[in-house]
Amino acid sequence: MGDEHRPTNTKLWAKAMGEARALHPDDAKARRAAAERVYNTAGGGWAVWLRVPATVAAAGKRFYVRYPEKLKTAKARKEFRFDVYEDERRKRRGMSPSTPNPKRWTVGELVTWWLETYLKAKPSYAKTKPTCEKHLIRSPLGKLPADQMAAAHFERYLQQLIIEEKRSNTTLNRIRSYAHRAYALAIKAGHFHSANPLAKVERRREEKLDVRVLTPREMSSLLAALEPRWQGMFAVLAFAGLRLGEVCGLRKEDVDLTAKCVHVRRGGPEKTTTKGKRARTVSYMNRLHPYLCAVVDEAEGPWLFTTRNGGPRTSMHQSAPNQALKRALRRCGLPEIRVHDLRHTFGTWLAASGVNDAQIKELMGHSSMAMVELYRHLAQTHLTTAIEALDRFAEVSEAAEEDHGADVIDLGARRVK
Repeated sequence: MGDEHRPTNTKLWAKAMGEARALHPDDAKARRAAAERVYNTAGGGWAVWLRVPATVAAAGKRFYVRYPEKLKTAKARKEFRFDVYEDERRKRRGMSPSTPNPKRWTVGELVTWWLETYLKAKPSYAKTKPTCEKHLIRSPLGKLPADQMAAAHFERYLQQLIIEEKRSNTTLNRIRSYAHRAYALAIKAGHFHSANPLAKVERRREEKLDVRVLTPREMSSLLAALEPRWQGMFAVLAFAGLRLGEVCGLRKEDVDLTAKCVHVRRGGPEKTTTKGKRARTVSYMNRLHPYLCAVVDEAEGPWLFTTRNGGPRTSMHQSAPNQALKRALRRCGLPEIRVHDLRHTFGTWLAASGVNDAQIKELMGHSSMAMVELYRHLAQTHLTTAIEALDRFAEVSEAAEEDHGADVIDLGARRVK
C-alpha cells in the first residue's frame, strides 16, 4: 500500500515552508521537519493519498482521505491509514466495511458533526445546541468512541438524570431523539457503518398534558397583577391565542388596528415562517385593542416586543415571560399555569362560545383537528364546572328559604313562548 501525505491548508503550508526555507536553505530534511512543526503549531491538518494495489479492482486509482485532527502520533495515523485502505478494498469488492467508525469519532464528535452539518442553518439550532453540549458532548457519553456506544450506556445515563437531576420523561425523550438523529444521519452519510445503537433505547411514556384554563375574570386579575411592561404581551397571548414565539415575532406592520386583526407571519424574530409553515390572519377580541394601541405607540423599533436593551426577543430570551407570569400568579393568588396555557384558554373560549371547529382550527393555526377536540373537551369541562356551581347556589338558596320561610318562586310554572 503506497501513500503520500499532503497538508490540507495549502496557504498555511506555503507560509510554513517559507519560514523553514530561511532557517534551512540547504537541508531538505530539516526544512521539511521545521515546516511541519510550524504548520502543526498553527493548527494545520493533514491528509493522505492512498494507492490501491493491483490486486484490487480499479487498481492504481488513488483516493483522498483527511486525517482526524486528534490523530497526532505516527502510530495512530498508520492504523487509520490501514483501516481506510481496508474499507476501500472491501467496498470495491462489494463487501461491507470492516471498520464501523472509520473517522474514529467519539459520540461527542459525531453529535457535533450533526449539529454543524445539518442543524446550524435551522432555527432550532439555538435551542438544540445547549442540550446536546450538556448531555451528549461534554458528558461522559461524549467521550465514548462512537462505535462502542451501546443501548445499555445510554439507559444508564438516562436513569442517572432521573435520579440526580429529576429530569422528566419529555426531556429524556428529547435527548434520545437528538442522539438517534445524529447516528442516523452519520449512517446515511457513510461516516458510520453499523446499526444505530439508539434504536434499542425505548421512548419514555410522557405525562399527560395538564391544561389549566382561566376564566375571563381570572384573566383580568392576572393582567392587572402583571408589571406594565408585560401586560401588552400577555394580552396578545390571551385575547388573540398566539404562540409565545409568534408574539415575539410580531412587527409593527403585522398589526392592523383599523381592522382589529394581527397578521402572523413568523414563529419568532429569527424565523421566516410559523410552526404550521404558513401565515395567517387572526381577528382579536375587543379587550385587546387598547393594549395593542399602547404597544404600537411605545415601540421604538420594528419589533413590538423586545428585550430590555431593545433587541428582538428570540427563543434564547423567552424565559423572562415565564418568570413574569409566576410573579403575577403569586400576586393575584391564582394556581400555577404555563405561558402556553393562555393560548389554550383562548381556544377554549372559542369552543365554549359556539365557534365551529374549522374556524377554531384556522384562528389557532393548527394543522389538524386534534387540538380543537381538546378545546371542545376543556370547554365542556368548563361548562360542567359552571353548572355544578349553579347547583351549589340553588342548594344554598333552598336551605336559606326553608330556614326563613321565604316565598318560593316556581320557575317551572313559567312558560317560554
